[in-house]
Amino acid sequence: MKGVITAINILGQLLAVLVVLYVIIQMIFPNSERRGVLARLLDPILAPIRKRVKPYKGFDFAPLILLVLILLVEIVVVAVLGRFVK
Repeated sequence: MKGVITAINILGQLLAVLVVLYVIIQMIFPNSERRGVLARLLDPILAPIRKRVKPYKGFDFAPLILLVLILLVEIVVVAVLGRFVK
């Protein structure tokens, strides 16, 4: 069970790093094709958030909300699975 918890932590951290890289690349190259791979990976995840939360004064809150959701899901899943580990 500890292996599953470790895998969930690693996946959550990896996804968070990808989101941060996506935001940085989007800020440096706003209309560039350089964000292509990350955009193809993350846009399907960010699209439902963007439908509900519109940009405010040019700032897109969707990646920030996704980071919070990743953290919350990781905390809840690890807490639930952690009860089974002794």
